Amino acid sequence: RRVSTFAEARVDVGGWFAGMGEVESASSLPVVLLAAALGFIVVMLVMQTLKQRTVGDGAGSAPGVPAQPREKIRFTTDSLKEFTGAQGKPVYVAVKDPFSDEVTVFDMTKGIDFYGPGSPYNVFAGRNASHGLAKSSTDPEDVTQPLDKLSYSEQDTLMQWYTKFASKYPKIGYLSDQDLPAAALGASSDSQHPAVKKTQ
Repeated sequence: RRVSTFAEARVDVGGWFAGMGEVESASSLPVVLLAAALGFIVVMLVMQTLKQRTVGDGAGSAPGVPAQPREKIRFTTDSLKEFTGAQGKPVYVAVKDPFSDEVTVFDMTKGIDFYGPGSPYNVFAGRNASHGLAKSSTDPEDVTQPLDKLSYSEQDTLMQWYTKFASKYPKIGYLSDQDLPAAALGASSDSQHPAVKKTQ
């Protein structure tokens, strides 16, 4: 009988410990859920803060895309010529937009090591470089030719250059000049920003 009683006692003790384990598991469940909820809230708050900083720093631009000026400046061929990076001036390069009729003027000043005075691509600075870029040529005679005779491959090359510039440099304005060949023209010349003097 003693053996039987001892065995029963051992079973009872084992059951007691098992019951304690169930109680602990049941009681820890709300704690786990609470911790998960708090962690989720913290993550959401951090993401919201980062989003607000990105919007504030980039003026609403998508990450990696340069902030654009609120008002685009109209340039002519002559007024654009002075922006080659010489004498401390910025570097502007005009490129035909493959997705519209506009010739976009990019502010390439942060790439002055490549497009500034004495650099390999300074021939593009202060000019409509569309033809030269399409031809992948730095020959001054190739830079500002009409675009109507470009091959499909050259048009694709021009589109790649434009897309690359648009992802790295701000669009400061557009080029519009009645003296340019029709194939190289962008926006109309009905109006001009007062910051750029008309020299026709």
